[in-house]
Amino acid sequence: MNAILDGRLPVIGRLTGLSLIPSLVVDADRHLQLRDEWRAEHSRTLSVMEVAEAMAVKQEVAYHLVRQGLLHTTTAETRRRNQRVAMQQLQEFKTEYVWLRDLAQGAHTSPKHLRALLDQEGIRPISGPDVDGCRQTLFRRACLQARPAILGTISPSEDVAT
Repeated sequence: MNAILDGRLPVIGRLTGLSLIPSLVVDADRHLQLRDEWRAEHSRTLSVMEVAEAMAVKQEVAYHLVRQGLLHTTTAETRRRNQRVAMQQLQEFKTEYVWLRDLAQGAHTSPKHLRALLDQEGIRPISGPDVDGCRQTLFRRACLQARPAILGTISPSEDVAT
């Protein structure tokens, strides 16, 4: 409907005996072209909910990342607000940031124990419950790569609470 309203899909006729919208006749080739363009665009992007699923976080966390500017979106041309994340943007996010829970899992320790060790080393998260209210704790990979020894010295913790 938006394509008709903004002129991208011209109406070439009108059938009688039907209500307004069902009576419109449009150029079939142009309709297929617009459909294919829409599909191509949406296959290269994800909704914020799909991003949350891909990152294994709640959608509340994904929307928080968008609000904080850590995850960039574009707004699709629809009647309602439809934020989309480019696949490339998601890959860049994964390259730049890492979740505390993933670091802890890789280090075979609890997130709570690892967070305490990182705090002792002066390595601070950029997002988290005590930083900006995010439900998950997030670090910049560059901060951790600057101090690689810390992750190599972690011993499994008896404290497995998160």
